[in-house]
This record gives sequence, C-alpha cells and structure tokens, in this order.
Amino acid sequence: MRIHDFEDYTRSPGYESDLAAVRAVWSGQDLLETAGTFVFLTYLTLPALTAVRAPYARDALARSTLDGAAERVFLLRLLGFTDERAWYGGVRNAKVRELAGLIARRHAEFRGIQQDYLDFIATVIALAPLLVRLETDQPLKPSDLRGYWRYSAAAMALMRARLGSKREAEHKCRAFVDENAGLSPDGAVMLAAFAARHPRHFAAAVPALFPRSRSVVFTALGEANDRVPEGPLR
Repeated sequence: MRIHDFEDYTRSPGYESDLAAVRAVWSGQDLLETAGTFVFLTYLTLPALTAVRAPYARDALARSTLDGAAERVFLLRLLGFTDERAWYGGVRNAKVRELAGLIARRHAEFRGIQQDYLDFIATVIALAPLLVRLETDQPLKPSDLRGYWRYSAAAMALMRARLGSKREAEHKCRAFVDENAGLSPDGAVMLAAFAARHPRHFAAAVPALFPRSRSVVFTALGEANDRVPEGPLR
C-alpha cells in the first residue's frame, strides 16, 4: 500500500468500521491466546524460519519467546484494541505506525530473512483468528470479514509485508507449509516446552493448524495416537 493510499484509508469513513471488525474477529474466549499459539506453533514447525536470527541473537532460540509478551503488546497496539490510551486508534495512530516501521526495519536486518518469510508470517498472523474460528465454529458476518481483511492488509503493509486476497493468502500459506514444514532441533525443544507451559492454549490451537504443521507437532511430541495434552483433537 502506497503512502498516500494508506493516508486515504485511515481518514476514510470506513476506517472505524474496519477497526470494529478487527475487534470482532479477535474477540472471544481465549481467541487471542489460541490464535497467538497457532502462529507460534506454525513458526516452530518451519526450520527455514527458526533458522532466521536477529543480528544480536545467540545461536539458540530464546526461551523468552515461549510467553511472547512483547509480541502480544505490539499486536494489540497494531490491531487497535490495546488498553494503553496513548496507543489507541490502530494504524491511524502515529505512534503505532512509527513502532511498526521500527520493527520492520529490525526484521530486515535479521540473518537469513527473505521477503517471502515476512509475507508468510504476516499472512499467518492475519489468518490465525479466522482459522481458529472456523475450527471452533465461531462464524463471522461477511462484512466483518471484509473489513478485517482490509485493515489487516493496511497494517501488514506497515510491516513491509503483502497479504493479497484472503483466498490467495490461505492458499499460499498452505503451500509454503507443505513445502517447508519439518522438525529442527530448536523447534522440537521449543514445541515440547511450550506444550508443557501452556497446555490449554496448545491443545486448543493444534486442531486449527495446517495439516503438515500438525503432523510435525505430533512427531515432536511422540503422539502416535494423534493426541495432545489436556484436550482431544477433532
């Protein structure tokens, strides 16, 4: 999205309704936590992504990523439903745009990063609550879905990522997972640690995963009978 198009969007009469659609999509019992877990588990099943490192990072994935506190704060600000008054308004807020730009620049410096990876992660974040809702039978109004995707495309453009249409995005994500899913040593350790630390969110998110990612999770945990801790799969 070009700068002038972005400014036109945030000043448009439909912006507030799109922001309300974002809240509708991400609201619900444990929806934020389950969708966040979906994103994290998908990431851990892709060795190409877990191999990407910040310039200052050690070789191993940081255990602090198990809780994702910093990522959650940023996501709430970007999506426009943070409780922090200074960050209200979503991407119309200059502070939110500045923070998104800063994080995008940092990501561009990561060792091994590619544009395809940035697009994939941004798209998985946007798709996560929709796929969780689909799995848990929580339908959305078509108008909310359209508004949500429009807002998400603008928000992810700030992160220098491209979404495309929802149908195209889901197809590309599934294809990326099918081609790249696997189990790395780091991924195996972190999957087991996350399952032990957050069993409820883990069990809720696994059924919504793309099939190849779900298979990697089962392999990592040695779940030959297709079960995860504290919750049956459907």
